Amino acid sequence: MLNDFANRPGHTAILIGSPSTPQEELAQVHDAIRSRPGLAVLEASFALTARPDGADGHGRVEPAVADRLGVGAITLLVVRPDGHVGLRADANHADALETYGALLGV
Repeated sequence: MLNDFANRPGHTAILIGSPSTPQEELAQVHDAIRSRPGLAVLEASFALTARPDGADGHGRVEPAVADRLGVGAITLLVVRPDGHVGLRADANHADALETYGALLGV
């Protein structure tokens, strides 16, 4: 299912919030990623929640999927254009993404 979000010619950031992560916290991290300057590596970004009580403007992923991925609170996956995960960050998401972009030279 995650491939449906990332099937594009550029990098895709996918944030996944656990079933216990407040929607506001997920939205703040998503906003921080989208507003960070110098992240030209991203073509698109999505926030998905595993909360059983609804998506609140975010996409939804089944809690079992988040569990299989080892999502603790919020996990950032950056999917490369070839479909492989180039970055996984479980904390300091925007900083990790900026470092990843610098490693790619963008």
